[in-house]
Amino acid sequence: MAARADFEGALRLCEELGARGEGPFIIGRLAELAIRSGDDAAAETLCRRAEDEAERYGVMDARNYVRTVSALLALRRGDVERARGLCELAREQAGRGTTPPVFAVVVDSLFARIAAADGDLWDALAKAGATLRLASTRAARSRWSRA
Repeated sequence: MAARADFEGALRLCEELGARGEGPFIIGRLAELAIRSGDDAAAETLCRRAEDEAERYGVMDARNYVRTVSALLALRRGDVERARGLCELAREQAGRGTTPPVFAVVVDSLFARIAAADGDLWDALAKAGATLRLASTRAARSRWSRA
């Protein structure tokens, strides 16, 4: 997988340059790729590593991002309560860092998936609709949408 090789190269470069704040994000991306390829064991190991590095270097935004990746893994494994707890913590902690506004869209979309996993499809649909409205509102305010 080309993306994996690219992220691994970026991680090596961060380590060489001492860019400690970027490493946890890249490791989190590697965990996402592992989830998508079905390698839950690697994803779990990578999530733990990303959490440890984010904690060690005080990168709050990375900790919150990795919580969402861990929530995705928990959902994949059927652990809905763990996924919910991780998303709630990520949402709560997001205001304490420099989390970009789009992060709320990521977390809200996970809450929609959690509702679906709980079997409450009407709630999942309502949450998904609200998430799409939030995403379109954020996009409309983005400087990129006016470029």
